[in-house]
Amino acid sequence: MAIITNNHKSPLGLPGGTVLDPGVKTSVHNWNAVKDNKVVAAWVKARILIVEAEAAPVAAPKAAVDDDKGAILAALAERGIKKDRRSSLESLKAALAEADEEEPEA
Repeated sequence: MAIITNNHKSPLGLPGGTVLDPGVKTSVHNWNAVKDNKVVAAWVKARILIVEAEAAPVAAPKAAVDDDKGAILAALAERGIKKDRRSSLESLKAALAEADEEEPEA
């Protein structure tokens, strides 16, 4: 989340539907998702949008964690290591790192 002020003379719409009225400080809850948009980044660079306060990044959403788990589980399976999705992401990463250390170099 961030507090954004629109310095333009008319309202500006952000990806995701947030509309920033001119001169009004607005909380943008999905700022981390929209700040890398090319148009939004250009507005920030041109000081059309002023980022006044930006919150620290929050933990990854469950969907992203599940995607990471799937990729790590596939890599572990290639090495013959059986794990399941009930394992934490940290323990899966540790198992993969351990498997990589034990793997002989070709």
